[in-house]
Amino acid sequence: MAKRGRPSIYSEELADKICDCVVDGKSLREISRLKDMPSWDTLLTWLKSKEDFASHYARAKNTQIDLFIDNILSKIDKLKTEGDKKNVFAEINKCRLEVDTLKWIACKLLPKKYGDKQEISLSGFDNVFEQALKDILGLEWYQAVMARVAELKGQAPKKIT
Repeated sequence: MAKRGRPSIYSEELADKICDCVVDGKSLREISRLKDMPSWDTLLTWLKSKEDFASHYARAKNTQIDLFIDNILSKIDKLKTEGDKKNVFAEINKCRLEVDTLKWIACKLLPKKYGDKQEISLSGFDNVFEQALKDILGLEWYQAVMARVAELKGQAPKKIT
């Protein structure tokens, strides 16, 4: 059975152009509005169905975020060196807004690289673990194991009941 619909206009050249636009800070919606570019729906379909395009696009997004960060740093440097003395507070607030916006975008688009570090706490886990060891090993064996652990750590053994 033959495929239905229009033939795809996808090519490596077009994928490169699209990814260059992404690196320049354009969204897929903005790219789809440009002359000789595919529609937004087509771009989304390609991201789902064409693995090479999806990986190329992901690399372009990473580069885009790195350029956003570079933009943040250059704005701060420019404000330090060329700040207008009369409007310094307005300039600082304008720069702060731009920096905060760029930081937020970077954090959302690349959370592993630019997001806040997440820490997971397992409070109460130690007590449950200790009780499970006591139940499995018996109190005498548990005391011997914990004494050895304390010895290896260079600590005095705890009194275990």
